[in-house]
Amino acid sequence: MTITIGKKYLLDTNILVYSQDKKSSKNKRALEIIDELELNTENIFLTVNNLLEYSAVLTRFYKIPKKKISEDIRLFTEHPIFRIIYPSEAVTQKFINLMENNPKLYVYDLYLAAYMQVFGIETIITDDKDFEEIKGIEVINPF
Repeated sequence: MTITIGKKYLLDTNILVYSQDKKSSKNKRALEIIDELELNTENIFLTVNNLLEYSAVLTRFYKIPKKKISEDIRLFTEHPIFRIIYPSEAVTQKFINLMENNPKLYVYDLYLAAYMQVFGIETIITDDKDFEEIKGIEVINPF
């Protein structure tokens, strides 16, 4: 995986989850990815939807207390390498358009793609192949 200075990257929720799941075979690589991004770019984006999905997965499936997750969310929002982006009317309209044109793809993935298109983010780092079906998005799967 090559990180290019000046390029914008969206980090998918699965990378964040793997970075916390010490039992996952993908944990070490997820941590390396975040470190590599931190060293090589200033354009790492997370959406508020990533933070919500991260919280839901860790509380529901990993049974991690909400207090611990709230500390993680605070770190994400305060850490200088992450830029948190929020939904807007333009993101919602782009999402609707993507749903109409990609009816078989997962709704959450389409919403992230809408953020990317509206905010001019070229690349998503993910362990999810669905993004490869969306035109105009570069997908890096580091696993």
